[in-house]
Amino acid sequence: MKEITLSEIYKLIEQNELDKKLSTDLMKTHRHDAYNPYPHGFNRFDFYKEVFADNYKDGFIMDYPHGRIIRQAQRKFYYRGENEIFPSSQSSLTRHLNGINDNRFINEFLSCLKYLEFTRLLNSFVHTKRFEEIGITVLYEQIAQHYGIKTRWLDITNDFDIALFFACCKFENNKWLPLTGLDFNRKKEAGYGVLFRKSADHISNFLPTEKNKYETLPVGFQPFMRCSMQTAYSIFMDDEMDLQKSDFEMIKFKHSEELSDFIFERLNCGKKVYPHEGLDSLIDQVDLISNSKEFSKEVFDNACECFPELSKDDWAKAIYKNDYTIGNTPINLSNDSINIINGLYKDFQIEEFYNINLSYRLTYQEGNKSTEELDKK
Repeated sequence: MKEITLSEIYKLIEQNELDKKLSTDLMKTHRHDAYNPYPHGFNRFDFYKEVFADNYKDGFIMDYPHGRIIRQAQRKFYYRGENEIFPSSQSSLTRHLNGINDNRFINEFLSCLKYLEFTRLLNSFVHTKRFEEIGITVLYEQIAQHYGIKTRWLDITNDFDIALFFACCKFENNKWLPLTGLDFNRKKEAGYGVLFRKSADHISNFLPTEKNKYETLPVGFQPFMRCSMQTAYSIFMDDEMDLQKSDFEMIKFKHSEELSDFIFERLNCGKKVYPHEGLDSLIDQVDLISNSKEFSKEVFDNACECFPELSKDDWAKAIYKNDYTIGNTPINLSNDSINIINGLYKDFQIEEFYNINLSYRLTYQEGNKSTEELDKK
C-alpha cells in the first residue's frame, strides 16, 4: 500500500479540479449556439472526436448491463474513500454475510425482503414513475444502498473530493462530522485514511462484462438519489470479491485534524456530498423497513421468486424460525404524506432541475428495437 503526504493530497485536489473543468468546459462549448462539430465538412476524425466527447457530458443516455442510464460526465479516475484501514473493502451486504457463521442464505433472503419493501416505498411516488416513463432504468438497489439498506453494490465515485470526505469524516448521531484525534488515535488501523484509485482508461474497463469482475458502472441521475448524482458509480460484489484484491490502486495517508477539518468545510459540512435529500422527510419509513421483522405477502412472494432454491412453504418456515413473520408491510405511509411528496416534484423536469441536456446516439443491432422505442419517447 502506497503512502502519500498531506502536500500530495492537496496536489490531487488541484488535479481533480482540473479534471472537473475539462468536462465543464466541453459541455459549455457543445451547448453554444454557434457550435459546429464539422467546421470543414464531415470527416471521420471530427466524427470520432464528437462520439468520444459523449463520455464527458452530463445527460448522455446509454445502455449498460444494469440498465439504461442518464450518465454523468466521465472523469480521469474512479475513487473510493474509507476512514481507516479495514481488513477488507466489500459491499454492506457482502460484509454482513461474511460476518455470519450460520444462516447466511436466510440472512440474504431477509435482506431481500427489506430491499423489496424499500422498492415499494419508492414506487409510491409519481417522481419515480416519471423516470420509467421516459425509458430510464430506476436503480432501486443503488438508491436503497444510499438510504442504509444493505445491498451487494459497493459505492464508488469519480470525484476525489467526495472520496477524501468519506476517508476523513464519520457519520455519527445522524450527521456528518470531521474525524478528531480521539477517532484516529484509538488504534493503529484508525490512524490512516485509505483511498482507492483506478484510471477510467484502465484496460479492464474496456473488457466485456463477463470478463471484468470489478466492473465500475455509473449510477447517473436517479429519483431521490442522496449522494451527488454527478459522481456516483458502483460495483456489484459477490462473497469472494474485495476491492483490496482488485486492480484499484490502494493509497493510505496519515490522519490529521487539519485535513479532516479542511475537507469537511470544503464540502460544506457534507451538504455538497448530499445535495438532494429526496426522501429526508420519509427517513422514518426507511428506518421502519430496516428494523422491521414483519413484511407483506406481496414482498415475500417476490423474494421467493428471487430465491427459487426453496419453496414458499420452506422459506416461510425458515423466516419464522428467525422470528420474522409474513403479514403487514412495515410502511405506514398516509395518502397525505404521498401527496405532499408528489406535490414537491409536481413541476420536476430532469433537464431543468439538473441543468443537463439529455442526448443519445442511435445504434443498430440486428433484432434490437430499443433505440427505436427510445427515439419515439
